Amino acid sequence: MTTASRELRQGLVASGVAGLAWSALCVALDQAGHTPSGPTLVDRWYRVQAVLVLVVVPLQAFLADGVARWVARAPEPRGVVARAYGMGVLVFVLVDALAWAVLGFDKLGPVLVVSAPGCLLLMVAVGARGLVGVGVGWARAAGAVLLGVLAAVVVGGPLLR
Repeated sequence: MTTASRELRQGLVASGVAGLAWSALCVALDQAGHTPSGPTLVDRWYRVQAVLVLVVVPLQAFLADGVARWVARAPEPRGVVARAYGMGVLVFVLVDALAWAVLGFDKLGPVLVVSAPGCLLLMVAVGARGLVGVGVGWARAAGAVLLGVLAAVVVGGPLLR
C-alpha cells in the first residue's frame, strides 16, 4: 500500500469514527430528553443530527483536506488533513460526552469554550505535521490547515449543533 492510499484510508477511518461517535452522543442526548440551547429546525434535533453527522463529518474532513492541500500547494497525500480533522472531532465528542457524564448537560457550554479551541489546535498541529512531511513549511502548513478547517466549519457547521 502506498503512503498516499494509507493516508486516504486513515482520513476515511478517522472521520468515519468521529461521525459514529458524535452520532452515538446525539442519540444518547436525545434519549435523555435534551435539546440544544438555541433554536433548531425541528423538534428532537439530536435525533436528526445523529443521522447528519454520519455524512457531514466525513464530508467536512475531506473539504478541509482539499482546501488545505490547495492552499499549501501539496497535491499529495490526500487524507492527511482529513485524518487530523477526524481526530479533532473525535476528541471534541469524547470531551463532550465525559463532561456531560461528570458535570451534567448544563455545563457543556463552559466546557466548549475550552475544548473547541483545544481541538482546533490539535487539528492544525496534526494536519500541519502531515503537510510538513511532504515538504511544506510549518507556517504555510499550519495556515493552510486552519483555512481548510474554517472552510469545513463554515460549510457544514450550520447543519450541526
